[in-house]
Amino acid sequence: STAGPTWYFQTNSLPNQPANPIPSNGSTGISPNALLSWTCSDPNGDPLTYDVYFGTSSTPPKVASNISLATYDPGPMNPTTQYYWKIVAWDIYSVSTAGPTWYFQTNSLPNQPSNPTPSNGSTGISPNALLSWTCSDPNGDTLTYDVYFGTSSTPPKVASNISTMNYYPTMTYGTLYYWKIVAWDLNSGSRAGPIWHFKTNSVPNQPSNPTPTNGSTGVPINPDLSWTGGDPDPGDTVTYDVYFGTSSTPPKVASNISITTYKPATLLYNTNYYWKIISWDNHGVSTVGPRWQFRTTSQTNQPPYTPSNPNPVNGA
Repeated sequence: STAGPTWYFQTNSLPNQPANPIPSNGSTGISPNALLSWTCSDPNGDPLTYDVYFGTSSTPPKVASNISLATYDPGPMNPTTQYYWKIVAWDIYSVSTAGPTWYFQTNSLPNQPSNPTPSNGSTGISPNALLSWTCSDPNGDTLTYDVYFGTSSTPPKVASNISTMNYYPTMTYGTLYYWKIVAWDLNSGSRAGPIWHFKTNSVPNQPSNPTPTNGSTGVPINPDLSWTGGDPDPGDTVTYDVYFGTSSTPPKVASNISITTYKPATLLYNTNYYWKIISWDNHGVSTVGPRWQFRTTSQTNQPPYTPSNPNPVNGA
């Protein structure tokens, strides 16, 4: 007989267990756009492929097979949702090692912006008003805000990434404005608020329809001055300042009167008088009326009385 040599061999080693998951196991506040990744190797240096199991069930379904990279994009995930996942590593000899089941929770979106100031639907708002709102985040994340503001019912963005819950816009009187806030957290999660609206205060109507009419002559020396005023905003009250005199820049003679008439003292004959009215609403906003003028009548020359009471008496 002849003996052969002693031969030997080694059986294939299993792949190492997948480890070091990202997102880390049990983590919270994960971006809904996050990528999954892990580490894995083989004791024999064999190339590996992976099956990915992923879903909201604690026994997640297989969603990818035979991938060669240790990363997986699950696509957009839902906010505030717990996901489970595991990796099965395969070597070139069809030998596999399953990793543990990991889990994480996606980031919660910011709460919806609320409590607008000015309040939604309000009127009579000052054009110098400050916009403000309240907002918070379920995860306690720091928030920033985009502000949309304008006269369109789909207002444009006017500010981005501001850190305070207030904004100073530029506004004009008597205008309807629309606005909304979009809140953003640190994980690029956003929540849009509703579209709110308000109307700024209108200036009082310009005083008009003067009596005596502007430029009139022959006006009696004891006239009543009157005009029309008012305000476009329902519910606003209006008071008036009266300027009156013989100067073309007449002085103020009455303040804060609530009626649209004024009785000056007896006037001089054959004299030019100038006057104007300033209207004030209850928000402290005023409108100056035009300067009006009129001329009083001339004094009528009366003939002497007929002589009477003769002495001696007539016919004596």
